[in-house]
Amino acid sequence: MTADEFPPEDNLALAHRRAERVLEHGTTVVGLSLQAALAGMSVMWLLLAVPSSRDHPFQIWFFAIAAVGLVVTVTSWLVARRRGLLQPFGGTDLEHPFRVLNKTQQKDIGMQLRGRKAVTPESAPLVRAMLLGQQRATRVILPSMAGMALGLLAGGGKSALPFGVVWPWLLVLEVAAVVFLTVLLVLEARRRNRVLAAVEDLRIPDRTTT
Repeated sequence: MTADEFPPEDNLALAHRRAERVLEHGTTVVGLSLQAALAGMSVMWLLLAVPSSRDHPFQIWFFAIAAVGLVVTVTSWLVARRRGLLQPFGGTDLEHPFRVLNKTQQKDIGMQLRGRKAVTPESAPLVRAMLLGQQRATRVILPSMAGMALGLLAGGGKSALPFGVVWPWLLVLEVAAVVFLTVLLVLEARRRNRVLAAVEDLRIPDRTTT
């Protein structure tokens, strides 16, 4: 049977159970994890930042920054692997809560997750579990992203050194990109917290009933 053939309330209950399982046990990683991929990219940036001459004294600083970035990403990968917090490029079909929802439910839940539609009492448990899962995934991957950003900054800066005055502007552009992404993360966190607060408001009557 497809998701459209199940009663809507059964779909929501099954999706909620899957979301809670992912929240409790993490997402199953099949193949390369996101943390491992970012660590591999940091290796590439480190190799790119290896000093090639003594004409530019900044090269050693770029290499040091890339080395710090590599340490951060590798450490984050190892810690996440030990704690079972690795993030895949995509969850398996059996784990993703949306797989058991019909198209109308997918659209409604998606809008509720983004704060574009009011959360209903029926969907509140699912929305809460998915938002908490997104929150944890973001928190887990941030160190690896920061390490990769350091490597990108160092590798890009070192590559632009031969072009003279161009490289400072490249660094400014890269820093601006990091600031932009940080602002997006902050806005996303505020949106998520706002929806979670709305979900908790719906749950208050349940805690006060006798």
